[in-house]
Amino acid sequence: MKALRIGILIFWLIVVAYGAFDSKENKQEENSTVAAREEMEDTKGAATGYEDWVDREERIRFIKVCLAFQGTPYVFGGNTAGGMDCSGFVYRMYRTFDVTLPRSTKGLFKVGRPVERNELQEADLVFFNGSAKPLHVGIYLGDGKFIHAASAEKKIRIDFLDTPYQFRHFIGGVRIRELRHGGRESR
Repeated sequence: MKALRIGILIFWLIVVAYGAFDSKENKQEENSTVAAREEMEDTKGAATGYEDWVDREERIRFIKVCLAFQGTPYVFGGNTAGGMDCSGFVYRMYRTFDVTLPRSTKGLFKVGRPVERNELQEADLVFFNGSAKPLHVGIYLGDGKFIHAASAEKKIRIDFLDTPYQFRHFIGGVRIRELRHGGRESR
């Protein structure tokens, strides 16, 4: 476990060294008002409003960054390497790739483009609950798997969409970034 934490620390130092995080931007994000968050949450349309993935390799890098956080502790309200909740994990992973998303699960459900379960692609968001109100979010990894900050297990972990619980509580997917260059992607 200590080696994993050291690996995560080294990863964050590399990210900071390459300028992926601007501390001034982070302070502005933290100081944003509730009204600004609500305005952001009310903007849902057919288009994502975000730049497309540069190429499949960029999307693969995104997935690898997500996987590097496997085992990170679950912390309600957290979005740092010390601990994250489900929406904090999604927020931080996309922020690493210069995409600022709403911080709440409800807000995340309202951005991007809705996608059906059978249309999910790597990096799409997946939402869960027993009703139409989203209470949990994860990032789709492909092959029926997703990564999320699981409160019950108290860590970021990988699960399968087809387990009975996940299958019953899945309420939708959202695509934040498209992979359009070249018309279609190769698998």
